[in-house]
Amino acid sequence: MRDQIQIVAEGQISLRDELMHKIDTNYRELKADNAIIQKAIKAVHDELKSDIGDMRSDLNEVKEDVKILKEDVTVLKSDVKVLKEDMNTVKTDMKNLSTKMDPIVVKIEEHDQDIAFLKSAS
Repeated sequence: MRDQIQIVAEGQISLRDELMHKIDTNYRELKADNAIIQKAIKAVHDELKSDIGDMRSDLNEVKEDVKILKEDVTVLKSDVKVLKEDMNTVKTDMKNLSTKMDPIVVKIEEHDQDIAFLKSAS
């Protein structure tokens, strides 16, 4: 019976050693995999951090461009207002000129009629 207990004990020791070896091997593999994963995560993190920094910079540039465009639109609106006022002034001046020219046109037409009459009379 003692031999059987000895064989069982040696089997358990052998199984324990095998199990410890497998655990140790798996631990080393997992540790190596973990290191690779950590490096990959850090690389992705650094790349994302850089991309976010670039995007923030681009966003600031866009904000500046929008600010400049808003200022330009304000200036253009002011210019359009001035142009409208100038056009109204030109319209008014043309009406005044037309009003002043109407009597002159009438006199020219009268002179043309007088010239035509004199030509036909001669």
